[in-house]
Amino acid sequence: MQNADPKQKICAILPGLFSESGHIYHYHLSVQRAVESLGWKYAALVPKDNKIKVLPPNWIPVLANDFWDRPKTFFPRLGSLFRNFSPIRRFFRGEEKNSDAVIFIEHFELQNLASLCLSLCFLNPCFQFWILHRFAYGKMHFKTLIFRAFHWYLRKKLGKDRFRILTDSDLLAGLYRDYFSFPVDVVPIPHTSIGEKIKKKGPLLFWWPGAAIHEDRGLLSIQKLTKALRDPDMYQLVLAEKGKGFFPISPSLLYIPSLLSSDEYNQWMRTADLVLLPYSAASYAHRTSGIFVEAVCLGSTPVVSRGTWMAYELAKYDLFELVLDQEQFESPDCLTSLVTDPKIFKKLERMRSEYRRFHSEKGFAAALIKANRERTV
Repeated sequence: MQNADPKQKICAILPGLFSESGHIYHYHLSVQRAVESLGWKYAALVPKDNKIKVLPPNWIPVLANDFWDRPKTFFPRLGSLFRNFSPIRRFFRGEEKNSDAVIFIEHFELQNLASLCLSLCFLNPCFQFWILHRFAYGKMHFKTLIFRAFHWYLRKKLGKDRFRILTDSDLLAGLYRDYFSFPVDVVPIPHTSIGEKIKKKGPLLFWWPGAAIHEDRGLLSIQKLTKALRDPDMYQLVLAEKGKGFFPISPSLLYIPSLLSSDEYNQWMRTADLVLLPYSAASYAHRTSGIFVEAVCLGSTPVVSRGTWMAYELAKYDLFELVLDQEQFESPDCLTSLVTDPKIFKKLERMRSEYRRFHSEKGFAAALIKANRERTV
């Protein structure tokens, strides 16, 4: 797929990048491949002290070491703001007159936005600015109010035709249009892989993926499930090693490394009979889950909590059987019954086909072309 304008350039700012694990690294590897598949250029500003062994081409280590996995108070945030000012401003000055450049940020904290605003002072930029939001705070939440002020500043600085708000959830898009009184575009989740279910013998495998052991990801439900697992020959629960202190000793628990390579992650996703996502409806009512999308694309079967974005997505394909309440999540017999239901498999196949087409690097590239055409119309 090629676009008619090879001068187009996406310039990503990644202040939260720390290592190869987690969302940011894999997301932007996919974004870079999508961008370059169009014949466009890609560059990224990343922290100087990141733990990535070999940085991809055009990933420039100049940002402050603003590690998000550590608690930060006001003064460390303020220090990060000022340390990022110079490298971001130099970058902006280099692209200031480039009307074919897009500054893109999709994972950030408030001090990062403040650095961007300061860096634009006394510049007259011709580039575009795209910001992708993923969280719903409430219309009058202080973060929402700060985002509104930030958006207003960028529209004044760039002109409304060169500023774009993005999200990856159509539920969030509806909220943001109300919050910000501005158009919002929905873009695909690009960092997915395609695979087929691995057929195996032995016990059923229920996987609770991820090394983040948090209550909003369903820790309490998983703890109760571990107590109900009584036959390791029939089913086993796969967990990250990081969670050992949270669960009882049991032959029905299978621990795997907390940090998996992409190949290892995809292998487990294809091997698991069910991917358990008992996420909090309060936290995931509107926001997306990359793990959910990956599970669908890789041939696995996700089961999710009621009231979440994932449940909303499953409902589009009449897959209500995979939307569980807390009691069902804690029942091995209930989970086992879902593995062998042929009606679920047939409906999942239709969902999988559409997800693979949309949530992919090719789908993301198509969204880039659409956004670029709308700018030039």
